Amino acid sequence: MTEISDNKDGNRYQADKTNLSLKWGFFDSESGIEKYRTVIYESRHGIKQKHWPASERYNETKPMNSFNGKMDSTLGNLNMEDGVTYSLHVTAFDGALLATAHESTGVMIDTTPPSTPKVNISLTKLS
Repeated sequence: MTEISDNKDGNRYQADKTNLSLKWGFFDSESGIEKYRTVIYESRHGIKQKHWPASERYNETKPMNSFNGKMDSTLGNLNMEDGVTYSLHVTAFDGALLATAHESTGVMIDTTPPSTPKVNISLTKLS
């Protein structure tokens, strides 16, 4: 694996509840990368379960260049929830169909605006 990310800026939090900007790359100098199987997992209160794809076990894609193996895409219409962490799980298969799997650290959805503290500055009169 050369890289894996579940958001474009590498942040641990994001406010967008609809899209994930995914990026991953694997390298195999002998037989190249044949295909990828991807899944988005959600972790809520210590329980991890599959979030996407909803109707299949995984999504299967082929890299544009089998020896580079880098992929970059935005996945939309995810209907993610506040306070839940979403991670990208990728299984890469080489030309001999040997597999390796890696998972991103995850990104938590947080749409809560930051609070602005009140600061009172008062001057006391000296006598």
